[in-house]
Amino acid sequence: MKNKLYLAIAAFTVTGVTFIIGLMLIFNSSALGHRAANNFLRHQLGGSVYTGQFLIIIEGSIASYNTGGFVLSLIGGLGILLSGYAVYKNIEVKEIL
Repeated sequence: MKNKLYLAIAAFTVTGVTFIIGLMLIFNSSALGHRAANNFLRHQLGGSVYTGQFLIIIEGSIASYNTGGFVLSLIGGLGILLSGYAVYKNIEVKEIL
C-alpha cells in the first residue's frame, strides 16, 4: 500500500514539474521565439533577410514554443489531476490522524 502511495506522489511531482515547464514555455514564447529567429538569421542566412521573411520566421518560432508549452501543460495538468486522485484514494484515515 505504501509503495503505491509513494509512486502516486512521485507521479504527482513529475507531472507538476511538467505543468510548470509548459506554463513557462507559454509565457516566455515570444522572447524564446525572437531569440531563436535571431540565431537562425545570424547562422543560416548570413545576417540579412527581408523584413517580411524575418517576421514569418519569428511568428513560426513563437508558435512552435507556444504549441510545445500548451502540450506540456496539458499533459502535466491531466497528470496532476490523475495522480492527485490516486494519492487521495491511497491515503487512509489513520495516516492523517
